[in-house]
Amino acid sequence: MYRLRAKEQGGLPVYNGRFMHAIAFKLLQRADARLAEQIHDEMQWKPFTVSMLTPAGRCRKQNGRWQLPAGAETLWRLTALHDEVLDIFLNRIEPGTEIYVGRLPFELTAVLADPARYPGTGLCREEELLATGLSVEKIDEITLEFCSPTTFHSFGDDMPWPQPDLVFGSLAEKFLQAGMPARLDMQLVKQYAANLLPIAWSGHTEVVAFDHTRIYRSFTGRFTYALSALPPEARQMLLLLAHFAEFSGVGRMTGQGMGQVRMSYR
Repeated sequence: MYRLRAKEQGGLPVYNGRFMHAIAFKLLQRADARLAEQIHDEMQWKPFTVSMLTPAGRCRKQNGRWQLPAGAETLWRLTALHDEVLDIFLNRIEPGTEIYVGRLPFELTAVLADPARYPGTGLCREEELLATGLSVEKIDEITLEFCSPTTFHSFGDDMPWPQPDLVFGSLAEKFLQAGMPARLDMQLVKQYAANLLPIAWSGHTEVVAFDHTRIYRSFTGRFTYALSALPPEARQMLLLLAHFAEFSGVGRMTGQGMGQVRMSYR
């Protein structure tokens, strides 16, 4: 998590994911031009996610824009599914760096990575993630909190609803793209997920407009799925993917602030 301070008074689009995506690439390019070019030109998937930049305290929202006074603190969450990308985001972008979001200048004041003090931050080795997901013997429910607008591409259009096979199918695809050290059958994951029972939810649909042509129907909210219809190995597989979701995001455009997720289970 980066803490950024606005150096001037100004406005910032609430849906600023395109800005933040471009900034992430600029930071990568500044630190390692070869790696940035490889990610941009050669990888079909992007081994990082970024959140939208959001005020850390109270700020006025007007006509789809945050109104930030000079000195306003904001937060920006990044995840990395690649060792070199992680090293750059965590160790090679130093406090004091100036970052422009559109025309508004910010100063990076802190890099936060202590989960005890800052929920949603921290590090996890691949082996630890696998052990966490596959060592739990009894899992009755998984809850996913979609913290930022989330959508899927289904039948040529947006699907603004966390249909279980779309959620876990998306996660299985990202898991395989990331080259995680575990075998996974995406079609089997979808079959298992199709048998999940949504037992509780709260949320709403949301229209995300990055500009006049890039407009998406999406949703945010908290959804709990019962796993009672699944065998133990299927429950562990879905729990593993739910843990992975906190790093990979869910659905479309996770590199532009969408699909940010937190999970819990019992």
